[in-house]
Amino acid sequence: MRVDRRGLKVITKPCVENGLPELFSCLEHLLRRQKETVGKLYSLARGQIEVMREADTEALMTLVNDQLILANELAGLEEERYDTQAALAAASGLRPGATLHTLLTFAPENDRARLASLGAALKAELVSLRNVNDICLVMARRGLQFNTRLLAAMGVLGGSSYGPGGEIFPAATAQALDSVV
Repeated sequence: MRVDRRGLKVITKPCVENGLPELFSCLEHLLRRQKETVGKLYSLARGQIEVMREADTEALMTLVNDQLILANELAGLEEERYDTQAALAAASGLRPGATLHTLLTFAPENDRARLASLGAALKAELVSLRNVNDICLVMARRGLQFNTRLLAAMGVLGGSSYGPGGEIFPAATAQALDSVV
Protein backbone atom coordinates (compact mmCIF):
# COMPACT_ATOMS: atom_id res chain seq x y z
CA MET A 1 0.00 0.00 0.00
CA ARG A 2 1.04 3.55 -0.61
CA VAL A 3 -0.48 6.91 0.32
CA ASP A 4 -1.51 9.26 -2.47
CA ARG A 5 -1.24 13.07 -2.48
CA ARG A 6 -4.58 13.39 -0.66
CA GLY A 7 -3.46 11.13 2.17
CA LEU A 8 -5.61 8.19 1.03
CA LYS A 9 -4.26 4.66 1.09
CA VAL A 10 -3.86 3.22 -2.39
CA ILE A 11 -3.65 -0.50 -2.97
CA THR A 12 -0.87 -1.45 -5.34
CA LYS A 13 -0.50 -4.63 -7.39
CA PRO A 14 1.73 -6.46 -4.82
CA CYS A 15 -1.39 -6.89 -2.66
CA VAL A 16 -2.52 -9.70 -4.96
CA GLU A 17 0.57 -11.72 -4.00
CA ASN A 18 -0.46 -11.95 -0.31
CA GLY A 19 -2.27 -14.76 1.48
CA LEU A 20 -6.01 -15.05 2.05
CA PRO A 21 -6.30 -12.90 5.22
CA GLU A 22 -4.32 -10.05 3.65
CA LEU A 23 -6.25 -10.36 0.38
CA PHE A 24 -9.54 -10.08 2.23
CA SER A 25 -8.17 -7.05 4.08
CA CYS A 26 -7.20 -5.48 0.73
CA LEU A 27 -10.64 -6.31 -0.66
CA GLU A 28 -12.31 -4.61 2.29
CA HIS A 29 -10.17 -1.52 1.80
CA LEU A 30 -11.00 -1.42 -1.92
CA LEU A 31 -14.72 -1.83 -1.28
CA ARG A 32 -14.62 1.03 1.23
CA ARG A 33 -12.73 3.25 -1.22
CA GLN A 34 -15.16 2.40 -4.00
CA LYS A 35 -18.14 3.15 -1.77
CA GLU A 36 -16.56 6.47 -0.76
CA THR A 37 -15.85 7.40 -4.39
CA VAL A 38 -19.36 6.47 -5.52
CA GLY A 39 -20.73 8.59 -2.66
CA LYS A 40 -18.69 11.56 -3.89
CA LEU A 41 -19.92 11.00 -7.44
CA TYR A 42 -23.49 10.91 -6.13
CA SER A 43 -23.01 14.23 -4.33
CA LEU A 44 -21.55 15.81 -7.46
CA ALA A 45 -24.45 14.50 -9.56
CA ARG A 46 -26.96 16.00 -7.09
CA GLY A 47 -25.04 19.27 -7.41
CA GLN A 48 -25.19 18.92 -11.18
CA ILE A 49 -28.98 18.84 -11.01
CA GLU A 50 -28.99 22.11 -9.07
CA VAL A 51 -26.59 23.94 -11.38
CA MET A 52 -28.52 22.69 -14.41
CA ARG A 53 -31.69 24.15 -12.89
CA GLU A 54 -29.85 27.44 -12.37
CA ALA A 55 -28.30 27.27 -15.88
CA ASP A 56 -24.87 27.90 -14.36
CA THR A 57 -22.60 26.58 -17.11
CA GLU A 58 -19.35 27.46 -15.32
CA ALA A 59 -20.35 25.50 -12.22
CA LEU A 60 -21.60 22.69 -14.45
CA MET A 61 -18.25 22.42 -16.21
CA THR A 62 -16.44 22.32 -12.87
CA LEU A 63 -18.72 19.55 -11.62
CA VAL A 64 -18.33 17.55 -14.82
CA ASN A 65 -14.55 17.83 -14.57
CA ASP A 66 -14.64 16.68 -10.93
CA GLN A 67 -16.90 13.79 -11.94
CA LEU A 68 -14.45 12.75 -14.65
CA ILE A 69 -11.59 12.67 -12.15
CA LEU A 70 -13.62 10.54 -9.73
CA ALA A 71 -14.86 8.26 -12.52
CA ASN A 72 -11.25 7.57 -13.51
CA GLU A 73 -10.37 6.90 -9.87
CA LEU A 74 -13.34 4.52 -9.60
CA ALA A 75 -12.24 2.69 -12.75
CA GLY A 76 -8.78 2.18 -11.23
CA LEU A 77 -10.27 0.93 -7.97
CA GLU A 78 -12.55 -1.43 -9.88
CA GLU A 79 -9.55 -2.87 -11.72
CA GLU A 80 -7.67 -3.36 -8.45
CA ARG A 81 -10.72 -4.98 -6.88
CA TYR A 82 -11.09 -7.32 -9.85
CA ASP A 83 -7.39 -8.28 -9.57
CA THR A 84 -7.75 -8.84 -5.81
CA GLN A 85 -10.87 -10.96 -6.30
CA ALA A 86 -9.08 -12.96 -9.01
CA ALA A 87 -6.19 -13.59 -6.59
CA LEU A 88 -8.68 -14.60 -3.89
CA ALA A 89 -10.39 -16.96 -6.33
CA ALA A 90 -7.07 -18.53 -7.30
CA ALA A 91 -6.02 -18.90 -3.66
CA SER A 92 -9.40 -20.49 -2.89
CA GLY A 93 -9.29 -22.89 -5.83
CA LEU A 94 -12.01 -21.05 -7.76
CA ARG A 95 -12.06 -19.77 -11.32
CA PRO A 96 -11.28 -16.09 -11.97
CA GLY A 97 -14.42 -13.98 -12.01
CA ALA A 98 -15.84 -15.48 -8.82
CA THR A 99 -18.39 -13.16 -7.25
CA LEU A 100 -17.95 -11.47 -3.91
CA HIS A 101 -20.76 -13.65 -2.55
CA THR A 102 -18.89 -16.81 -3.58
CA LEU A 103 -15.57 -15.55 -2.22
CA LEU A 104 -17.09 -14.71 1.16
CA THR A 105 -17.44 -18.41 1.95
CA PHE A 106 -13.63 -18.46 2.16
CA ALA A 107 -13.34 -15.28 4.24
CA PRO A 108 -12.44 -15.44 7.93
CA GLU A 109 -15.62 -15.89 9.95
CA ASN A 110 -15.40 -12.48 11.67
CA ASP A 111 -14.94 -10.68 8.30
CA ARG A 112 -17.83 -12.24 6.33
CA ALA A 113 -20.68 -10.12 7.62
CA ARG A 114 -18.65 -6.90 7.33
CA LEU A 115 -17.59 -7.66 3.74
CA ALA A 116 -21.11 -8.72 2.76
CA SER A 117 -22.49 -5.52 4.25
CA LEU A 118 -19.90 -3.43 2.42
CA GLY A 119 -20.71 -5.16 -0.87
CA ALA A 120 -24.44 -4.57 -0.38
CA ALA A 121 -23.85 -0.92 0.58
CA LEU A 122 -21.70 -0.37 -2.51
CA LYS A 123 -24.37 -1.93 -4.69
CA ALA A 124 -27.03 0.34 -3.14
CA GLU A 125 -24.83 3.42 -3.66
CA LEU A 126 -24.35 2.45 -7.30
CA VAL A 127 -28.12 2.15 -7.79
CA SER A 128 -28.59 5.61 -6.26
CA LEU A 129 -25.87 7.03 -8.50
CA ARG A 130 -27.45 5.44 -11.56
CA ASN A 131 -30.83 6.96 -10.62
CA VAL A 132 -29.47 10.48 -10.14
CA ASN A 133 -27.48 10.17 -13.37
CA ASP A 134 -30.71 9.22 -15.16
CA ILE A 135 -32.26 12.46 -13.88
CA CYS A 136 -29.24 14.44 -15.14
CA LEU A 137 -29.56 12.77 -18.53
CA VAL A 138 -33.25 13.68 -18.80
CA MET A 139 -32.52 17.28 -17.80
CA ALA A 140 -29.68 17.56 -20.33
CA ARG A 141 -31.86 16.12 -23.11
CA ARG A 142 -34.72 18.48 -22.30
CA GLY A 143 -32.36 21.44 -22.25
CA LEU A 144 -30.95 20.50 -25.63
CA GLN A 145 -34.44 19.93 -27.04
CA PHE A 146 -35.49 23.37 -25.80
CA ASN A 147 -32.42 24.99 -27.35
CA THR A 148 -33.01 23.16 -30.63
CA ARG A 149 -36.64 24.32 -30.74
CA LEU A 150 -35.65 27.87 -29.86
CA LEU A 151 -33.00 27.95 -32.56
CA ALA A 152 -35.46 26.49 -35.06
CA ALA A 153 -38.03 29.16 -34.15
CA MET A 154 -35.41 31.82 -34.74
CA GLY A 155 -34.59 30.29 -38.11
CA VAL A 156 -31.04 29.45 -37.13
CA LEU A 157 -31.40 25.70 -37.69
CA GLY A 158 -31.90 23.87 -40.94
CA GLY A 159 -28.48 23.52 -42.44
CA SER A 160 -26.67 25.74 -39.97
CA SER A 161 -23.38 24.64 -38.48
CA TYR A 162 -20.86 25.65 -35.85
CA GLY A 163 -17.53 27.25 -36.66
CA PRO A 164 -14.21 26.48 -34.97
CA GLY A 165 -14.74 29.29 -32.46
CA GLY A 166 -18.26 28.15 -31.56
CA GLU A 167 -20.00 30.69 -33.80
CA ILE A 168 -23.09 29.58 -35.71
CA PHE A 169 -23.11 29.79 -39.48
CA PRO A 170 -26.82 30.35 -40.24
CA ALA A 171 -28.75 28.51 -42.90
CA ALA A 172 -29.58 30.14 -46.18
CA THR A 173 -33.18 30.68 -45.04
CA ALA A 174 -34.31 34.00 -43.61
CA GLN A 175 -34.48 34.30 -39.86
CA ALA A 176 -37.93 34.37 -38.24
CA LEU A 177 -36.87 37.13 -35.81
CA ASP A 178 -35.43 40.52 -36.67
CA SER A 179 -31.90 40.48 -35.21
CA VAL A 180 -31.85 44.33 -35.07
CA VAL A 181 -34.38 44.40 -32.24
